[in-house]
Amino acid sequence: MGDVYNKVPKTSKIAFVIRHSKRYKSTGVESQLTPIGEQMAKNLGVKLKTDENFHYASTNFVRTRKTAELIAEARGEKAEVETWDGIDGAYFLKVSSDSLDALTDGRGGSPKYIARYSYGAFSSTNVVDQNVQPCFYEDFFARGNQFVNEVIVANMPKWNRVSIFVTHDLLVEPLIAFVSNRTINLKSFESPFHWVNYLSGIAVIVDEQDKITALPIKGDTVGWMIPSQEVKEE
Repeated sequence: MGDVYNKVPKTSKIAFVIRHSKRYKSTGVESQLTPIGEQMAKNLGVKLKTDENFHYASTNFVRTRKTAELIAEARGEKAEVETWDGIDGAYFLKVSSDSLDALTDGRGGSPKYIARYSYGAFSSTNVVDQNVQPCFYEDFFARGNQFVNEVIVANMPKWNRVSIFVTHDLLVEPLIAFVSNRTINLKSFESPFHWVNYLSGIAVIVDEQDKITALPIKGDTVGWMIPSQEVKEE
């Protein structure tokens, strides 16, 4: 993220859409960032520190809002973080995320099937796959284009030159697969298990000729993670 921010011309607008920082295992709305997660967000803010004011938005979860607040704080800003439904994690879903969780519980969990969708890897012979697949929008690439153009680019005129939107892996996983044309390996249904890391996501850049560029980005040193290898925190 720091490289993109520093290298993109000042005449271009940038929107970063990223996953929140490291949080405790509870996945509810009130789940807090861990001490490591708080430091990760602050470290990212330091990398992005300039005199320029950013626009910040998050979902209504504590962990997404706190991530945005800590990035702003480390940049030297006292920014108001907007709560915005446009970056709801279930954008690629036709059902609620709770419904997907219930359907995939005991069958590998939502991440496995979000990844299958993102990489076009649903099996035509697997009964569970065929039950889960209708939960997602059929045309993956059309839905990704819609997010970039209708959710992000269409709203850029009302934001600052640079915006940071903090959301969830449920949205960020397919977005990374989309902008990388499925070349980045976040295939949690294969071995080795890779999942989207905290603070990873995409950057949407619009230059002064209105040319749109969308790139995968990471806010930490590695863009993927293996959840079973995470450092345990009290």
